Amino acid sequence: MPSTLSRRRFLSQSATVGAGTAIAASGLASGSTEPTQTTSVDTLIDDAATRALAEHDAGGLTVAVVDDDEVHTGGYGYAFQSEDIPVRADETLFRVGSVSKVLTWTAAMQIFDRGQIAPDDAVDAHLEAVDLPETFDEPITLEHLATHTPGFEVRARGDSVSNPTHVRPLAESVSTDVPTRVRPPGELYQYTNYAAALTGQLIADISGQQFDSFVTENVFAPLGMSNSTFQAAPSGLVPADGTAVDEVVSFYSDVSPASGLHTTAADMARLLQAHLNDGVVDGERILSESAVDTMHQQWFTPHERIDGMAFGLFERPRGDTRIVRHGGGVPQFATEFALLPEEDVGLFVVAHGSSTVQFRSMLEIYNIRVNSENLRRTG
Repeated sequence: MPSTLSRRRFLSQSATVGAGTAIAASGLASGSTEPTQTTSVDTLIDDAATRALAEHDAGGLTVAVVDDDEVHTGGYGYAFQSEDIPVRADETLFRVGSVSKVLTWTAAMQIFDRGQIAPDDAVDAHLEAVDLPETFDEPITLEHLATHTPGFEVRARGDSVSNPTHVRPLAESVSTDVPTRVRPPGELYQYTNYAAALTGQLIADISGQQFDSFVTENVFAPLGMSNSTFQAAPSGLVPADGTAVDEVVSFYSDVSPASGLHTTAADMARLLQAHLNDGVVDGERILSESAVDTMHQQWFTPHERIDGMAFGLFERPRGDTRIVRHGGGVPQFATEFALLPEEDVGLFVVAHGSSTVQFRSMLEIYNIRVNSENLRRTG
């Protein structure tokens, strides 16, 4: 079992690099001071966040850490486009990009947990708004969507718009220009926003509710995530000084289950707790204990020596410690969500700044290169 020192080193390094990347995912070293067993978690977070603001030229940063029964949150720097407003962990909204998918996969696990769909069910039988092409004999299942192995072409067309008034209803977005199926499902991992967007519509069609209404009722409300929203342009993203959000933001998700969440560190701390506490927070249960365990287990790997996929989450080892995590990045924002299920430790960190996206892009290239090299060595 990793020692307390290992846990503190993880928290320190992850919070530092999380401003622009995700050290939990990459294993890249930071220049942080070695934490000691007597260093408080709050001190670790403060030191790491302060370094991150300077090292990654971030304007603002917010962090949530869950360590067993302890919850630590913090806000640093200033709110987006608001240099006179300090970040507050309990109220400052951040865009989290693809970390939105963590909410989507949590909601998908709920409908699985309730017996409304099985992982190996053909999703086409449950979808009302979308007809998937029957290119191959093997049907696409929920398991394929959650592991990014449905065999869709990789593309970005239709993922975003530049004006909030152009954001389409999810059913229209996922049914217009359905991506081509280029390989049989379950064969090869290829990350796409469409898999998560289609899962959001699957949740809507099974539940009879709009996706955002389902998540609000079944995740946000019971967990007390009162400041989280999938609205395209929430007023709280920029200060209430007459500035219109569309004057300072040029990216709007047109596939909200994949990249449309706005949230706070305090709210995401509640989600971390749910994943680390067998699906329960303050007596409110969103998932059964077995469903949480199932979600964190490995669901797919192309080879036993390569990091695989949990249910919608990526596996990343750090020494003997197994991390399941998801990162996210949209223009001017970068995010990390990481869980150490066996250690009851979780981290959420998001930052805004001019260099965060470029730094994150470098990390994605690094991860793709490393995974490709691993595949060549083991194939």
